[in-house]
Amino acid sequence: MTTWTHVTWYTARASGYNAFLLLTASVCLGLALSFKLASPRWPRFLTTELHRYVTLTAIGFSILHGLALWADPWEGFPLAALTV
Repeated sequence: MTTWTHVTWYTARASGYNAFLLLTASVCLGLALSFKLASPRWPRFLTTELHRYVTLTAIGFSILHGLALWADPWEGFPLAALTV
């Protein structure tokens, strides 16, 4: 195994775990928005902005995860399989 294989393997795993956690947090924040949870110390617009930020960050990590899997010579996923 080469150094490049290690880099892509660790990048794919780390970005996959982060994307999973951020997507879970995004769903929880979305549920908090749908139940209209707000308090004087934490206004609703902060929940909305946090939800947007977490969702965009999760999308970025998901794209990084897919690119790392595509670049990993050991896994060998074709680009068509990753887009599905």
